[in-house]
Amino acid sequence: MKCAVILLFARLVLGTDETPNGEENAESEKALIKTPVGFVQCTAEQTSSGKKIWSCPNIPYGIAGRFEAPKPYPVSTSDIPINQNVSAICIQAVNILMVLQSDEFTFTDENCLFLHVFVPYDLKISKHNRWPVVFYVFGGGFMSGSAPNHGSFLVEKGVIVVTVNYRLGPLGFLSTGSCDCPGNAGLKDVYAALRWVYANIRDLGGDRNKITGYGTSAGADMISIISADPLACHFFSQIILESGTFVNPWGFLDPTKAIGNAQKLGKKLGCDTSDPQKLCSCLKLLPADLLIETTAELTDDDALMNFDITTFGPTSENPKCANTVLTRSPKDLLLNSSKCKPRIMIIVAQEESCFYRGQIKKNEALLNQLFMSAYKLTPSCLSSTTNELCMDHISKEIKEYYGTNSSVLTTEKAMSLISFNQFIFPFLIYIKYMVESGCKVYLSEFDYSGPCSIGAFTNPEGKLTCHAEGFPYIFPVPLAQTCSLFTSSEKNDGKMVDVITSIYASFATTGYPTLPSGLIWPPYTPRNKLAYLAMGLNLEVKFWFRKSELLFWKSLFDKCFFNDRGILNPNIPKCCSTCPKEYFPYL
Repeated sequence: MKCAVILLFARLVLGTDETPNGEENAESEKALIKTPVGFVQCTAEQTSSGKKIWSCPNIPYGIAGRFEAPKPYPVSTSDIPINQNVSAICIQAVNILMVLQSDEFTFTDENCLFLHVFVPYDLKISKHNRWPVVFYVFGGGFMSGSAPNHGSFLVEKGVIVVTVNYRLGPLGFLSTGSCDCPGNAGLKDVYAALRWVYANIRDLGGDRNKITGYGTSAGADMISIISADPLACHFFSQIILESGTFVNPWGFLDPTKAIGNAQKLGKKLGCDTSDPQKLCSCLKLLPADLLIETTAELTDDDALMNFDITTFGPTSENPKCANTVLTRSPKDLLLNSSKCKPRIMIIVAQEESCFYRGQIKKNEALLNQLFMSAYKLTPSCLSSTTNELCMDHISKEIKEYYGTNSSVLTTEKAMSLISFNQFIFPFLIYIKYMVESGCKVYLSEFDYSGPCSIGAFTNPEGKLTCHAEGFPYIFPVPLAQTCSLFTSSEKNDGKMVDVITSIYASFATTGYPTLPSGLIWPPYTPRNKLAYLAMGLNLEVKFWFRKSELLFWKSLFDKCFFNDRGILNPNIPKCCSTCPKEYFPYL
């Protein structure tokens, strides 16, 4: 934020115990902090509980070039703060999240590589007293969103919070397969921001050896990718993943598909798609807004029917190109490296697929089509079968299990099926990978939905918690100007904020999630009966997460892939032979 008047100007220099002198008027209190890249200006802000925090917004960390890896922001030798200007958000299409967070959005620009830092106020900065850091990456399907620019509730718990902008849509993730348009520009932005934090956070009071990566949805996907990269996973001591990992079907694009989507975009815009370099050169010359608007036209009902919701997202790059970050799939990186073993907290919602609800309700024909092809609501290995007898059997079993014997699949049943396919299965596969890699994994199901929740706006008819539901209880972003946890007087909302921020802060500080009243949250392992935390107003440790559904799906796999003697059907595609082991660990 910009402030017109500076009444107090204090300077913090690394290695001193100086802090800004407090004043009654928090809005007038400022600090100028010397860092290796230049001076950073911070302003004292008051939180909803009346506490002060330091807000250091709009810090530039890189310079964006169209479809290219970001260049480092040049070091400033001036006394003028490098963050004196209001930052732009990255160019994107208007969507429901932009409406819900309307005062977060000011203006858009391709030059949008900024981060915001929020620092606890009441402790002194010194060489021996540094705060753990939470590095947050927002979600939005790689197409929309921005870094929260309000002080985080987490800061009140003694944690520094950094939020990051990254390029979106085709500007952030388009790949033609050429080295001039290699893909992953937005992911490279996050890498660059993380390197900036690692290099400079000490000067803002942070402990760079205690960085917790935290992301929601697409942001969680990118955090999970970085944490699997043997060249970058050392940045994170632990990670918090809410509603996303790279294993989710939408979390990583096969390079052939990624290049195909770039060609579709180019064709719509009149570019020569016969050569990757020519396509790249053409797209580089077109207005950014036109690229964003045309990308929206690439998704239709057929794509929704096949749950093909990622047009541009993380993909693997040509290893011959410079400045690559992902030359293999994240799974391959993880399985071939013993270096990356962060402690992990995973938060899932009860109805992760809630954002499909409105689209399906508006299109009854689509819902009926889903019912007729219920096998498509299964994990990819099962839904890719071309065996008609198997498809009929799968659809019949699904309808019987979910109680959909009528001729029309209800929206509620569709939501349950989609949630399991697109989210729950992939989460459990990811957990299996990480547990077998030696990581401690803590699984939680978020089950509180208050009047200021995301679901209250995007999914008002739903009774279960929605995708990324925990986000507003960490960041006090306004929701449609009518409901904000920053000003909410709802007592339960305030209690939920305290519960979730206390858990996250303890995890960021110690690597272990501490629960109130001495309750122990065991890691998710077979020995601990696949324990998980029901995260709501009343915390409860439960066991055998989604066991009945998992047993149903396992029996379905067994019936389809194996004969009566338990021998694998030789006519089933080879990939299916790994499905039971991958999808049903520990059962």
